[in-house]
Amino acid sequence: MKKLISVLLVMLLLVPSLAFAQQESATELPKGATFEMDYQAAKTMLGELVEEDEWGDETGFLYVLDVENVIGTLTAESLSYQVDSNNSQGTPRLSLVEVILPVGDDCIAAFRNALAEMTSVYGEPDGDPFDEAGVEGYVEYGGLTATWAKADVRINLSMGRMYGEYLNVDFSNRLCYDADDLK
Repeated sequence: MKKLISVLLVMLLLVPSLAFAQQESATELPKGATFEMDYQAAKTMLGELVEEDEWGDETGFLYVLDVENVIGTLTAESLSYQVDSNNSQGTPRLSLVEVILPVGDDCIAAFRNALAEMTSVYGEPDGDPFDEAGVEGYVEYGGLTATWAKADVRINLSMGRMYGEYLNVDFSNRLCYDADDLK
């Protein structure tokens, strides 16, 4: 009986630290967002200047303009949150974060700057956007991409010059559906 009580006490002591470790392992999203946020929480987080396109049932698209320090020291032209029900539970929650960055006079320099800042926050990307395949893609399509596949989020930094220049970052939730759905 004493062993059982000792084991239970040890487990009780470990549970908070495991929960903290799990919380700590979540990838940092812009402005402190989490993929567990519902529509109202996302709206509150974006503040008073939020613009919204509510689709009904507490789902929709929320955005703000001119956001400083959105990722490290980067300033965004816009930051948007998409709240939808694309998950096993069918409950409204944040599923996509998009950051539109200013291109300025030199789209490639802006990409390099964003890449450096994001690398300081998220570590090295999964591949070198300036490797042979990256250069071939740029020559053919005028675009560059860097991706980070984390356990909970896929991050995609994209730059394009075809049909107008753009630079954006997408954060998409990788934990939308439960494996138990397949059983």
